[in-house]
Amino acid sequence: MDETTSQNLQEGTENKVLSTAYKVGGWHLRFKAIGSLIMGILLILAGIVLAVFFKSWSALILPALGLVALLGGWLYWKRAKSLVKGRFY
Repeated sequence: MDETTSQNLQEGTENKVLSTAYKVGGWHLRFKAIGSLIMGILLILAGIVLAVFFKSWSALILPALGLVALLGGWLYWKRAKSLVKGRFY
């Protein structure tokens, strides 16, 4: 093989590895996002139930934390979409 052919093969392999890294990184953030969204929903529901059960305003801190978790999950989901679109093989 000449030098240009081996260089093209090396660049092709690097592109495949980089593309796979984009895919894996995106799914990792999506799993974090799903976990955050579920936790946020559970915190909101638990806070509302506790506020009604104890007839207290202090239990409404949990829904506020749930909203923060929902926002965090939404941000993770948005970041999971790569800014640089790789070539997926």
